[in-house]
Amino acid sequence: MKASVKPHPETIYARIHNDVSIILKVDGAREARWVEAEIYVPEKLSLASDTNLRKGRMRVGIVEKGEGLEKSVRVYADEYTDAQQYACKAIVFTYDRDGVIDERIEIPFTLRAEEQKPSVL
Repeated sequence: MKASVKPHPETIYARIHNDVSIILKVDGAREARWVEAEIYVPEKLSLASDTNLRKGRMRVGIVEKGEGLEKSVRVYADEYTDAQQYACKAIVFTYDRDGVIDERIEIPFTLRAEEQKPSVL
């Protein structure tokens, strides 16, 4: 099974409340599998808009043989988020028909935080 992570948009703005979507794409199952993922973000980012949440779990769903699924989760920045690169991690778990973990895929990814450019008239 193949899994990939892509942020959309590519950057998050530092020092203001905003968010990006992290899109998890899973495909290429040999047979039907239930898929879940854990997402880890560093201290100055959050998986919740109103509180500090550094770890979360999402259910992707059932990936049929030869098909793929995409699921997204939002990552939030606030006034304490600095302009830098943040190392994040996604761990994808696939389960077989008996509910036993079949495969574990660890995907490191980075989120880039930048200063917001002023509007030009």
